[in-house]
Amino acid sequence: MYGRLAPFIELGVGFNYELTARDNILTNAVMLGLSRREARRRFDAIIDFAELRDFVDLKLKNYSSGMAVRLAFSVAIQVDADICWSTKCSPSATPRSSRSVSPSSGGCAAKGAPCCL
Repeated sequence: MYGRLAPFIELGVGFNYELTARDNILTNAVMLGLSRREARRRFDAIIDFAELRDFVDLKLKNYSSGMAVRLAFSVAIQVDADICWSTKCSPSATPRSSRSVSPSSGGCAAKGAPCCL
């Protein structure tokens, strides 16, 4: 199979907790397959979906675990995956993020990507 996989197996893999959320968003989005230009273009959507705009310039080491998971999830759903793969559900999900895999949300399922839970 060819395509892009959005792994939700261990959210935040590749995050550097000494960097800000801004830096981690751009780095992680590129690691998941977006170009630098596309990562910058989607930055606002990522940070707004995670509901962390007030904390964007704070180092991740100062985030709660729930904040870090929301940020990682927000990046992962922006990569236009052909397949979304998750081994667990997060208790730190907000009502907004927990709807992201539904077809009406604009998340993975809305883009026609199969979601494996």
